[in-house]
Amino acid sequence: GRQVREHGRPDGQGSRLQTTDSPDAVFVTGDIVNCGQKQEYAMARRILGQLTMPLYIIPGNHDNNANFLEALTDICPPLENVGKTGEHNIRYTIEEFPVRFIMLDSSVGGELHGEIGREQLAWLEEELQKDADRETAVCMHHNPLPSGNAHMDAQPGLSMPMGVCLM
Repeated sequence: GRQVREHGRPDGQGSRLQTTDSPDAVFVTGDIVNCGQKQEYAMARRILGQLTMPLYIIPGNHDNNANFLEALTDICPPLENVGKTGEHNIRYTIEEFPVRFIMLDSSVGGELHGEIGREQLAWLEEELQKDADRETAVCMHHNPLPSGNAHMDAQPGLSMPMGVCLM
């Protein structure tokens, strides 16, 4: 299998990513940093900016959306089209691969739990209907269902509006 290693000092200076294969793209579904601080994003940008393949990222509960967008938009072009007027506006679709990828922000600023609101669900439904027969992966930070990992399943999970059922 593919292996990814980071080489360098803990402060990110001199860090570089090394892979044994060349993946088609890199997907990161949140917690780009630990505390959401600008200096953390500067380090993440130095490291992730070395990638030669497309990078697709969304925030997690440790991220700060404003700092995330400020630091990472130019290394993840789909972020340029993201509305910046609310906590849950980071969402986009990637159509360039045989499988369609929908990147959906489940983070809630300052909270551990995740949330998918009615507006996001309406957007997701609209995206899925565009090519209903196409194989699609929905990528988000919080697990929508139990994962089987006792530690992760004990964490605050993903909340959705009343009456929503995942199928």
